[in-house]
Amino acid sequence: MPYRFDEQSQKVVSDSSTANTKTDLKAQKAPKSSQGNLAPAGVSQSKQGLAAASMEKSRRRTLGQAMIQPDLRPILKKGLIIVGASIVALAGVIYVSTQQKKWGQITSGNGAQESSQSVNFPAGKKITPLVMSQSVARLAAKARDDGDNEAAVALYARAAEEARLGGPALNKQYIDALSSQAEIYQFSLAQSDKAKPLFEKVLKAQTADSSTRPQKLASTYNNLADTLRTLDDPDKNRILIYFQKAIALAKVAGDHEGQALYDYNAGDYNFDLGQYDKALALGKDSLAQLAKVKEPNFADLADSHYLVARSHSRLPGPAHIEAAQGEFDKALKNFDKALADDEGAYDKDRHGNCLREAAWNKLKMGNRAEAKELFDRASSYRKSDEPGHTSDTYMSEALN
Repeated sequence: MPYRFDEQSQKVVSDSSTANTKTDLKAQKAPKSSQGNLAPAGVSQSKQGLAAASMEKSRRRTLGQAMIQPDLRPILKKGLIIVGASIVALAGVIYVSTQQKKWGQITSGNGAQESSQSVNFPAGKKITPLVMSQSVARLAAKARDDGDNEAAVALYARAAEEARLGGPALNKQYIDALSSQAEIYQFSLAQSDKAKPLFEKVLKAQTADSSTRPQKLASTYNNLADTLRTLDDPDKNRILIYFQKAIALAKVAGDHEGQALYDYNAGDYNFDLGQYDKALALGKDSLAQLAKVKEPNFADLADSHYLVARSHSRLPGPAHIEAAQGEFDKALKNFDKALADDEGAYDKDRHGNCLREAAWNKLKMGNRAEAKELFDRASSYRKSDEPGHTSDTYMSEALN
């Protein structure tokens, strides 16, 4: 593989055996269709002018000669122009039609991008592993778009198997199909036990492939760490190392948005482990990376500010309480913007938790009225199955 993670230095270093590998394998781009790009047929331009001798000979013809041998060249020239224009127009129609068929209705996933156009398997013809894998992956993408996640994972599994049968040449298709299948299990179906072995297969295939890009590998390390965390894997150090590898690889790739996410995930996990100083540092770095993104999501900004705020609030000393309040204010502003914009990444429960912790922090600072207002707001974010009286309502009543 082109990059290796040094456990002692906690950095990604180049593998000298593969340092010159530059094969482009983007994590979020569509695999090429089995149909090549059809370029419109070109029409070569004729040379300018006619031979001077030929023109002079034509002028010297007698009237009788002209009547016996009429000059047909102007007629032929016009005919050739019309035929040439017709060929160019026909080629253009074929090209546009092919491109529309190839690229119309693109669906995206972190594992792969596939066309969800209807797939016709040719009757009476042998289908190659490449065509079979790509065609089934397109059907899987369509099922995913339709919300039929169970059907999607079954189809992605078939696409991965067909790609595996195609050998090393179809390694990219194999990885993409496995990744998409694993992501649906982890993030859509909440079946982490099924996602784990698939992400492990993806990681094994990527690390064995010298063309794997660091950005793609970073995403896999992050997804596998997230899956192990969800499963409450007892090997906490393994999860931390995978998050660290994701961050290091994102740095190598110059992927600021990806690094911001991996910093947040690692910081959130350190927070759960009670390592608040590390969580604080990772939260700050997440915000630093988001500052380099042209248009970051409000939800991402809210999450990272909230991580910094709650990490400060868990550390002793009045300076941390003051710093926490400033970060809580920024987090809440961005949560409100994310809610107003109906961003897909917005998390209502996290918004409510931020309101609640901001209220406690205000109370520590002696701001009873502001704390009561925040507790009142937090109580409106309770889950539907929670009782009418929650800790928030009790706190609000106590502050009357």
